[in-house]
Amino acid sequence: MELELRKLAVSLTLTVPKAGDMPGAEPGLPGVLRIEGDMPHFATLEEADASYDQQATGIEDLLHRCLAGGTYDRLVARMLTRAASHFRVPWAGRE
Repeated sequence: MELELRKLAVSLTLTVPKAGDMPGAEPGLPGVLRIEGDMPHFATLEEADASYDQQATGIEDLLHRCLAGGTYDRLVARMLTRAASHFRVPWAGRE
């Protein structure tokens, strides 16, 4: 199966199958994640931190409930791989 990320006007759409029903587990649910609007202005770093944490928690919970386990696991690995480069500290004269 090949997934296609399509640009529609000024938005992106990606459709993936929901998790299959597994015996003894919560049934897979369809889910919709809408990303729209502008980020609000935060008066403090603490306010921004709380907002980002709340958003991340909600997104992670939705994806965990809706995606197949193998897809979720690979997503986590890909996100960590992408973010890992932000934590690299180059040594003097080497990168």
